[in-house]
Amino acid sequence: MWRTLALASAFFPGLFILCIRLLRWAAPGWSLKDRILLSGRLVSTVQATMATVSGITVVLSCKNVVHDRHWLAVEYIWVLVPYMTYDIYVMYLCHWHKSQEKGILEKKHSLASVWSFLLQERLMVTHHLFILIVLTPITQHFRGELGDFFVGCIFTAELSTPFVSLGKILMQVGEEGQDLGLGSPQQFIPFPWLHQLLSRQWLSWGGVLERGNPTVVAQISPAVLPSSQ
Repeated sequence: MWRTLALASAFFPGLFILCIRLLRWAAPGWSLKDRILLSGRLVSTVQATMATVSGITVVLSCKNVVHDRHWLAVEYIWVLVPYMTYDIYVMYLCHWHKSQEKGILEKKHSLASVWSFLLQERLMVTHHLFILIVLTPITQHFRGELGDFFVGCIFTAELSTPFVSLGKILMQVGEEGQDLGLGSPQQFIPFPWLHQLLSRQWLSWGGVLERGNPTVVAQISPAVLPSSQ
């Protein structure tokens, strides 16, 4: 636990700083705000890929969706905790630099700038705090030794993030994607909806594999993954 927390606490900020410095060398004409935005998206993509791979590994390893265990279902939570904390601060940096460009001259780290950030990004901040304050104790303590499969399914919710981030990155650097053979950024927008659909089927499939209670996951999957409409 403590080693994972320490490594993740160093890894994500370190990767963020490294990306900013590399972009300063690769794109010297970019502003600090642009470098921070792109670096944040790159780190987000890395974390989302790690979470997705961990989730798929856990899901495929748990034949019994209630009782089977996998170490990643516990250990990767301690990667998410420092990442969510880091990401809140990076969101604040992005907000502050955007405010400066708009002519809102608030002192960095001032109460006014923090309050403005919390008001504008209240949904994302609430999402991150919910994971830290509510989901972390549930997944690490209150569920006991049950349900690693479902924790893996929660991890796979990050599957769409790299594609969404890629679209934003392409738009930020002014690339339409055709030159790279990736298509336009708009082509990646439907992917989160497709991911939700596939995740519903995955959860239902897991319930069928659970012989003792073949409908348990199929019944709760609509509550876990709300409709995209």
